[in-house]
Amino acid sequence: MDIYYILVIIIGFSVCKADSNITCGCLMYAEEWESENTCDCSNQTSNDFKCLSELKLNILKLQKKKYGSPPSAMLQDDFSNLTYIDLSYNEITELPDDWVRHFPSLRKINLDHNRLPNALELIEKYPNIKITVHDNPIICDCEHCSKQILYIANNHNQTIMCSNDESKPISYYTYCVANCSLPDNTDKFSEFWLVLTVIMLIVIVIVIVKYIRVIRLALPPYTQSQS
Repeated sequence: MDIYYILVIIIGFSVCKADSNITCGCLMYAEEWESENTCDCSNQTSNDFKCLSELKLNILKLQKKKYGSPPSAMLQDDFSNLTYIDLSYNEITELPDDWVRHFPSLRKINLDHNRLPNALELIEKYPNIKITVHDNPIICDCEHCSKQILYIANNHNQTIMCSNDESKPISYYTYCVANCSLPDNTDKFSEFWLVLTVIMLIVIVIVIVKYIRVIRLALPPYTQSQS
């Protein structure tokens, strides 16, 4: 069984990268199931962003570049088609507003494994962009315990950890409940869905019973007597 899964992974990877080539010094390929142009420039010391901009990329990966901030050189070129940029595993400490707004089609930024202390502010500031911020030195405080941030982060399936106490890391939601008088609505939501489910079942039963009665009334008398 293990060999089977390994073969599936190898075949899938080869199909995904079948059309790959080196362009602008980076690995260029198209995700077949998404038809998106992807360029992976990770682990490289420098890049020709002018050349990359001419490729009309949808996805650009810039992992492990030791960036202290997003590359300002990108602001000089047109990346209007870019929808996703991966800046994970760098040393980024800030995300300038003018840099983000330079990419009008941007829908996702991966900032995992950086040094962003204000990651929660970024999630709140750009609600239309999915920003992942796992493993950043986030200092949690009550100011960021708004329902908007909780909603956005939970819908992105993120477990944002607080680094206030490195010996006892906790999720920011747990921090807010414990320190900021934020009510834990988990049980209330569970009760709500239970009640709603029961009501829906009752409604379904009533509809079925009425439907059966309507059918019986519509049948000829002879058929009803036989049934």
